[in-house]
Order: sequence, then structure tokens, then C-alpha cells
Amino acid sequence: MVHWKKVPGQRLANSLWSAQKESSSALDLSQHSQELVSLFFEDTQAQKAKAKGAKPGNGLGKSKVVTLLDLKRANNIAISLSRFKCTHKEIQEAIVSLDEQLLSLEQLQAILGLLPTSDEMKMLKAYKGDIDKLGPSEQFLLTLARIPKVEAKVQGFIFKQEFNTRKNDLKTKVTVVATCAKKVTESSKFKGILEITLALGNFVNSGHHLGGAQGFTIEGVLMLSGIKSGGNKKISLMHYLAALVASKEPHLLDFTHDLRRCKEASQISDGLLRGELNQLFQCCNELAETLADIEKTQESKAKEAKKECDQTTSTFLQACSS
Repeated sequence: MVHWKKVPGQRLANSLWSAQKESSSALDLSQHSQELVSLFFEDTQAQKAKAKGAKPGNGLGKSKVVTLLDLKRANNIAISLSRFKCTHKEIQEAIVSLDEQLLSLEQLQAILGLLPTSDEMKMLKAYKGDIDKLGPSEQFLLTLARIPKVEAKVQGFIFKQEFNTRKNDLKTKVTVVATCAKKVTESSKFKGILEITLALGNFVNSGHHLGGAQGFTIEGVLMLSGIKSGGNKKISLMHYLAALVASKEPHLLDFTHDLRRCKEASQISDGLLRGELNQLFQCCNELAETLADIEKTQESKAKEAKKECDQTTSTFLQACSS
């Protein structure tokens, strides 16, 4: 079979196929039919029959596989599944039981990308034929579709495996920042630099609403470099501060010695750290909500099963007493 893509009839006009129409219609392959069949049909049919254990030509070939997914999607699933050394059923049971021995974090992330879409779920549920005739990719998606809230469970499983690593990483970063903050607040020399900077800034801001400050945010120190001398643009207020400290309080100049271990903390973004922490809390809350929802669903199903059992028992007892 030639798996080409046919050109629609309405697109043939003014194309190469339109120009070839007359010459191609004159080509008669009937005299070559036996030769073509012997070359391209008979051996293929014989091989299929042999693979199935049937005699060539008896019509008992391999049963046709039912494909519901498009070829690209089915191939992607098949390629991913080739990396798993377990059956579809074992994967299903591992997701439900959170079996970390069977499914690694990498495999779970791969499964998350293979989960059936809402349209695929509808298509699989609508299929009423023989499940064994479905292709391997379709059978895998059908197995996953049988797991209630499968996406939430896979995401929760991934979070479970990632949790300790993410928690320890956050703990390390928070510890580094907290240690640095403690060193900064305990450094008497750094406090002395800030006090002189405050006095200098209030002097420059005298008569302005920004004057008379009792403190400032740490970013204010960087602004000193942008305030230039009117007579010499090469001299900034930062230069003046350094010269003032050197002449009046020279013992404060080595304040950086107290902060020598804060370089690592300076490379940690406060915004990103807060974001990671909030995301961790959010994942915990979402997981708790999912677990509560699953528990409610299970309780509801248990109540329905009990009600049905009671009704069946009641009907049976009534039948026995009549």
C-alpha cells in the first residue's frame, strides 16, 4: 500500500496533475496486473498469514487493530511507553498506591504528559468494541482513564516525590539568608556607617520633606553614587561619605569583614524565595483539597453501594417471605 496523501479534486486545476491527465489516462496497467500482484501482494499476504499461523490465501490474517488516536499522538505514547519496564495494569496500580519503587519521578513526569485529554476521554468512553483490539496506545490511555481524578493523583504523586528535595533546598536558602541578616543586624561597624549616612543624607535634604528622616531603606545607600558635586562631576556623595568615614571614624572602614559571608545570600532573590515558598504551601493546600475530595467521593460511593445492597437484601427477604 502506498500511504500517500491524495490531492482533492478541486485543487487539481492548473496543477501538474491537470497537465498529466491525458497521458496518464492512456497508461493501461491491466497487462501488468499478474506481475504486480506476484511482486507486491502475494508475498505480503503469505507473510501475514504465516505470522498468524494460517495458510496463505485462506483469508485468516492478523486481526485488524482499532486505532482511535491520530498517528503522531499514538507514536509519541508508544515511544514513551517503551521506556517503562512494566505493564499498563502495573502502572495503574502504582499510581493508585503511590509506589515509588515502580515509578520514578522522571517516569511520572512522562506519564503526566501522556494523560488523555477531555476529548480523548470522551472518545475512549464512547468506544463499545473489543478492548483487546485497540492499539497499545489506546489501551494505555483507557487504563489511565479508569483512575478517578487521574491528573490530580499523578500531580500529587510527583509533588510527594519532589517534596523533600524542594523543602531541603528552601531550608538551605532560608538558612543562608537568615544567617546573613543576623550578621548584618549584629555588626556595630555597619550600623556606624549607616548612622553617618543618615546624618549626611538629612543634611543634604534639609528644608525638604525628605529631610529629618530617622531611617531609610537599604536601597538608599546606592543613590549616593548618583548625587554629583556641582563643581566637580567626578565626585559623588558616596565619595564624600567614604572620605568622611576615613577621616572621622577610620575603624569603621573594614565593616565588610563582618559581612564577608553574605555574598551567597546576596545571590538569592527575595522575590523568588517567597515565590517558591508560596508555591510549596499552595501545592500542599491543593493536595489536601484533592485528598478531601477523593475521600468524599469514596464515602458517597460507599453509601450508594450500601443503599443498593440494602435494597437488594430487602427485595430478597420479601421474596422469601411471600
